[in-house]
Amino acid sequence: ILTGLQRIPHWLRLPVILWRMKTRKITSCRQLVYGVRPKFRDHGLHAWLLREQFSEAKKRYPLAELGWMEENNTQILAACTLVGGFHQRTWRIYEKPLAA
Repeated sequence: ILTGLQRIPHWLRLPVILWRMKTRKITSCRQLVYGVRPKFRDHGLHAWLLREQFSEAKKRYPLAELGWMEENNTQILAACTLVGGFHQRTWRIYEKPLAA
């Protein structure tokens, strides 16, 4: 829906977006990334939030993605697999000092 809007003048972008939303069906979504403080993680809050996200996304979109989960977040990754998700990509963060 939002692809190719750079070629359209600014004053015409909103009507074009609304027209595309009316005529084209959205088939995928990226779900919200959230964080739960460590002292609340063992109470089932993150599992409940994850289940709610997956169930609501399945109702509306055939393809949904829970983006940018770090590989050291093992609890969320395990919960994702329990509710029917699968691991597609691995993202890593590398640190390097700017000055020696």
